[in-house]
Amino acid sequence: MTRFIPIRMTLMAALLGVGLLAGCSSQKTIQSAPGSNLQEDTQGPTAPRAHHVGRSHAQPLQEVSDEQARLIQDELLALPEGLFTFDTPPALRKGMVSRLEARVSKDFPLKLTEAIQKNPKLRGITVKNFIGLQLSGTDFDLKSDSPEEQPVGDQSFTVWAWDVKSDVLGKRPLALTMTLRLANSLGEKKHVYPVLERSIDVQEVPGGFFKTYGWWILAILLVAAAVALLLKKN
Repeated sequence: MTRFIPIRMTLMAALLGVGLLAGCSSQKTIQSAPGSNLQEDTQGPTAPRAHHVGRSHAQPLQEVSDEQARLIQDELLALPEGLFTFDTPPALRKGMVSRLEARVSKDFPLKLTEAIQKNPKLRGITVKNFIGLQLSGTDFDLKSDSPEEQPVGDQSFTVWAWDVKSDVLGKRPLALTMTLRLANSLGEKKHVYPVLERSIDVQEVPGGFFKTYGWWILAILLVAAAVALLLKKN
Protein backbone atom coordinates (compact mmCIF):
# COMPACT_ATOMS: atom_id res chain seq x y z
CA MET A 1 0.00 0.00 0.00
CA THR A 2 2.89 2.31 0.64
CA ARG A 3 3.91 1.66 -2.98
CA PHE A 4 0.80 3.57 -4.23
CA ILE A 5 1.46 6.74 -2.23
CA PRO A 6 4.31 8.08 -4.43
CA ILE A 7 2.25 7.35 -7.54
CA ARG A 8 -0.76 9.23 -6.13
CA MET A 9 1.42 12.24 -5.11
CA THR A 10 2.99 12.26 -8.57
CA LEU A 11 -0.43 12.42 -10.21
CA MET A 12 -1.55 15.28 -7.94
CA ALA A 13 1.61 17.30 -8.65
CA ALA A 14 1.10 16.80 -12.37
CA LEU A 15 -2.50 18.01 -12.19
CA LEU A 16 -1.46 21.06 -10.14
CA GLY A 17 1.21 21.96 -12.69
CA VAL A 18 -1.26 21.75 -15.56
CA GLY A 19 -3.64 24.11 -13.71
CA LEU A 20 -0.92 26.68 -13.08
CA LEU A 21 0.16 26.62 -16.73
CA ALA A 22 -3.44 27.14 -17.85
CA GLY A 23 -3.86 30.14 -15.53
CA CYS A 24 -0.66 31.79 -16.75
CA SER A 25 -1.69 31.26 -20.37
CA SER A 26 -5.11 32.87 -19.75
CA GLN A 27 -3.57 35.90 -18.00
CA LYS A 28 -1.10 36.38 -20.86
CA THR A 29 -3.93 36.35 -23.37
CA ILE A 30 -5.76 39.19 -21.57
CA GLN A 31 -2.69 41.38 -21.06
CA SER A 32 -1.32 41.01 -24.58
CA ALA A 33 -4.54 41.73 -26.48
CA PRO A 34 -3.70 44.72 -28.75
CA GLY A 35 -5.64 47.91 -28.10
CA SER A 36 -7.24 46.53 -24.99
CA ASN A 37 -7.66 48.89 -22.05
CA LEU A 38 -9.92 46.63 -20.04
CA GLN A 39 -9.56 45.62 -16.42
CA GLU A 40 -10.56 42.23 -15.11
CA ASP A 41 -12.55 41.73 -11.94
CA THR A 42 -14.56 38.92 -10.47
CA GLN A 43 -17.42 39.63 -12.88
CA GLY A 44 -15.34 39.76 -16.04
CA PRO A 45 -13.84 42.59 -18.14
CA THR A 46 -15.21 46.12 -17.65
CA ALA A 47 -14.70 49.32 -19.65
CA PRO A 48 -12.56 52.19 -18.23
CA ARG A 49 -14.45 54.73 -16.17
CA ALA A 50 -15.75 57.73 -18.05
CA HIS A 51 -14.67 61.24 -16.96
CA HIS A 52 -17.50 63.10 -15.22
CA VAL A 53 -18.16 66.55 -16.64
CA GLY A 54 -19.39 69.08 -14.06
CA ARG A 55 -22.55 71.09 -14.59
CA SER A 56 -22.01 74.33 -16.46
CA HIS A 57 -22.40 77.46 -14.40
CA ALA A 58 -25.30 79.77 -15.13
CA GLN A 59 -24.50 82.28 -17.82
CA PRO A 60 -24.45 85.94 -16.80
CA LEU A 61 -27.29 88.25 -17.71
CA GLN A 62 -27.01 89.14 -21.37
CA GLU A 63 -26.24 92.72 -22.35
CA VAL A 64 -29.21 95.00 -21.87
CA SER A 65 -30.44 96.19 -25.24
CA ASP A 66 -30.69 99.87 -26.08
CA GLU A 67 -34.46 99.66 -25.93
CA GLN A 68 -34.45 97.94 -22.53
CA ALA A 69 -31.94 100.45 -21.17
CA ARG A 70 -34.16 103.31 -22.31
CA LEU A 71 -37.24 101.70 -20.78
CA ILE A 72 -35.49 101.10 -17.45
CA GLN A 73 -34.25 104.69 -17.38
CA ASP A 74 -37.78 105.93 -18.08
CA GLU A 75 -39.07 103.91 -15.12
CA LEU A 76 -36.18 105.18 -13.00
CA LEU A 77 -36.96 108.82 -13.73
CA ALA A 78 -40.70 108.26 -13.22
CA LEU A 79 -40.34 107.02 -9.64
CA PRO A 80 -42.17 109.04 -6.96
CA GLU A 81 -40.30 111.87 -5.27
CA GLY A 82 -38.60 110.96 -2.06
CA LEU A 83 -37.20 107.61 -3.20
CA PHE A 84 -34.15 109.35 -4.63
CA THR A 85 -32.99 112.93 -3.95
CA PHE A 86 -30.00 115.05 -4.91
CA ASP A 87 -30.10 118.61 -3.62
CA THR A 88 -27.61 121.15 -4.89
CA PRO A 89 -27.35 124.89 -4.25
CA PRO A 90 -27.95 127.17 -7.25
CA ALA A 91 -24.50 128.69 -6.79
CA LEU A 92 -21.12 127.88 -5.28
CA ARG A 93 -18.36 130.23 -4.18
CA LYS A 94 -15.15 130.14 -6.19
CA GLY A 95 -12.38 128.26 -4.39
CA MET A 96 -14.60 127.24 -1.49
CA VAL A 97 -15.43 123.62 -0.67
CA SER A 98 -19.12 122.74 -0.50
CA ARG A 99 -20.63 119.44 0.57
CA LEU A 100 -23.26 117.83 -1.64
CA GLU A 101 -25.38 114.81 -0.70
CA ALA A 102 -27.61 112.31 -2.48
CA ARG A 103 -30.05 110.01 -0.70
CA VAL A 104 -31.62 106.71 -1.77
CA SER A 105 -34.60 105.31 0.12
CA LYS A 106 -34.61 101.72 1.38
CA ASP A 107 -37.74 101.12 -0.78
CA PHE A 108 -35.99 102.24 -3.97
CA PRO A 109 -34.92 98.79 -5.35
CA LEU A 110 -38.34 97.25 -4.65
CA LYS A 111 -40.31 100.13 -6.19
CA LEU A 112 -38.13 100.19 -9.29
CA THR A 113 -38.43 96.40 -9.67
CA GLU A 114 -42.21 96.62 -9.39
CA ALA A 115 -42.29 99.30 -12.09
CA ILE A 116 -40.01 97.24 -14.37
CA GLN A 117 -42.07 94.06 -13.94
CA LYS A 118 -45.15 95.79 -15.33
CA ASN A 119 -43.46 96.15 -18.73
CA PRO A 120 -43.58 92.91 -20.79
CA LYS A 121 -40.27 93.79 -22.45
CA LEU A 122 -38.56 93.93 -19.05
CA ARG A 123 -40.31 91.03 -17.34
CA GLY A 124 -37.95 88.77 -15.40
CA ILE A 125 -35.46 91.58 -14.62
CA THR A 126 -35.08 92.67 -11.01
CA VAL A 127 -32.99 95.36 -9.30
CA LYS A 128 -30.58 94.24 -6.59
CA ASN A 129 -30.27 96.31 -3.40
CA PHE A 130 -26.62 97.23 -4.05
CA ILE A 131 -26.47 100.62 -5.78
CA GLY A 132 -23.70 102.95 -6.90
CA LEU A 133 -23.71 106.72 -7.41
CA GLN A 134 -21.07 108.69 -9.30
CA LEU A 135 -20.73 112.49 -9.52
CA SER A 136 -18.83 114.19 -12.35
CA GLY A 137 -18.49 117.75 -13.58
CA THR A 138 -16.44 120.02 -15.81
CA ASP A 139 -13.90 122.23 -13.97
CA PHE A 140 -14.88 120.77 -10.58
CA ASP A 141 -12.65 119.16 -8.00
CA LEU A 142 -14.69 116.28 -6.61
CA LYS A 143 -13.79 114.22 -3.56
CA SER A 144 -16.08 111.38 -2.54
CA ASP A 145 -16.75 111.09 1.18
CA SER A 146 -18.62 107.77 0.97
CA PRO A 147 -18.27 104.40 -0.82
CA GLU A 148 -19.25 104.52 -4.48
CA GLU A 149 -21.42 101.39 -4.14
CA GLN A 150 -23.48 100.73 -1.03
CA PRO A 151 -26.18 98.31 0.12
CA VAL A 152 -29.60 99.91 0.30
CA GLY A 153 -32.25 98.80 2.78
CA ASP A 154 -30.47 98.58 6.13
CA GLN A 155 -31.72 102.03 7.10
CA SER A 156 -34.36 104.52 5.98
CA PHE A 157 -31.96 106.34 3.63
CA THR A 158 -28.51 105.55 2.33
CA VAL A 159 -26.40 108.68 1.89
CA TRP A 160 -23.67 109.51 -0.65
CA ALA A 161 -21.59 112.64 -0.03
CA TRP A 162 -19.01 114.64 -2.02
CA ASP A 163 -16.81 117.64 -1.31
CA VAL A 164 -17.03 119.94 -4.34
CA LYS A 165 -14.85 122.91 -5.30
CA SER A 166 -14.27 124.96 -8.45
CA ASP A 167 -11.82 127.73 -9.31
CA VAL A 168 -13.52 128.61 -12.59
CA LEU A 169 -16.25 131.24 -12.66
CA GLY A 170 -19.52 130.75 -14.52
CA LYS A 171 -22.15 128.07 -14.89
CA ARG A 172 -20.82 124.52 -14.90
CA PRO A 173 -22.70 121.20 -15.26
CA LEU A 174 -22.69 118.57 -12.53
CA ALA A 175 -23.93 115.13 -13.61
CA LEU A 176 -25.04 112.26 -11.38
CA THR A 177 -25.08 108.69 -12.68
CA MET A 178 -26.42 105.56 -11.00
CA THR A 179 -25.06 102.02 -11.28
CA LEU A 180 -27.75 99.35 -10.99
CA ARG A 181 -27.26 95.61 -10.64
CA LEU A 182 -29.88 94.04 -12.89
CA ALA A 183 -30.59 90.36 -12.33
CA ASN A 184 -32.58 87.55 -13.91
CA SER A 185 -32.68 83.77 -13.50
CA LEU A 186 -29.28 83.40 -15.20
CA GLY A 187 -27.25 85.93 -13.25
CA GLU A 188 -26.71 89.67 -12.88
CA LYS A 189 -25.04 92.51 -14.73
CA LYS A 190 -24.15 96.11 -13.87
CA HIS A 191 -25.51 98.97 -15.93
CA VAL A 192 -24.89 102.72 -15.54
CA TYR A 193 -27.72 105.23 -16.05
CA PRO A 194 -27.56 109.03 -16.16
CA VAL A 195 -30.17 110.26 -13.70
CA LEU A 196 -29.66 113.94 -12.91
CA GLU A 197 -27.79 116.97 -14.19
CA ARG A 198 -27.50 120.33 -12.45
CA SER A 199 -26.13 123.63 -13.71
CA ILE A 200 -24.12 125.22 -10.91
CA ASP A 201 -23.12 128.89 -11.03
CA VAL A 202 -19.64 129.42 -9.63
CA GLN A 203 -19.44 132.97 -8.29
CA GLU A 204 -16.72 135.22 -6.95
CA VAL A 205 -16.33 135.20 -3.20
CA PRO A 206 -17.79 138.42 -1.76
CA GLY A 207 -15.72 140.56 0.56
CA GLY A 208 -17.73 139.59 3.57
CA PHE A 209 -20.55 141.10 5.56
CA PHE A 210 -18.68 144.11 6.96
CA LYS A 211 -17.01 144.90 3.66
CA THR A 212 -20.37 144.95 1.93
CA TYR A 213 -22.45 146.68 4.63
CA GLY A 214 -19.74 148.44 6.68
CA TRP A 215 -20.42 151.94 5.35
CA TRP A 216 -24.13 151.59 5.98
CA ILE A 217 -23.51 150.45 9.51
CA LEU A 218 -21.09 153.33 10.11
CA ALA A 219 -23.57 155.86 8.75
CA ILE A 220 -26.32 154.49 10.99
CA LEU A 221 -24.03 154.71 14.04
CA LEU A 222 -23.09 158.31 13.24
CA VAL A 223 -26.72 159.30 12.82
CA ALA A 224 -27.58 157.59 16.08
CA ALA A 225 -24.74 159.39 17.87
CA ALA A 226 -25.87 162.76 16.51
CA VAL A 227 -29.45 162.15 17.60
CA ALA A 228 -28.24 161.15 21.06
CA LEU A 229 -26.24 164.41 21.41
CA LEU A 230 -29.21 166.50 20.36
CA LEU A 231 -31.46 164.80 22.84
CA LYS A 232 -28.85 165.22 25.57
CA LYS A 233 -28.62 169.00 24.98
CA ASN A 234 -32.35 169.37 25.17
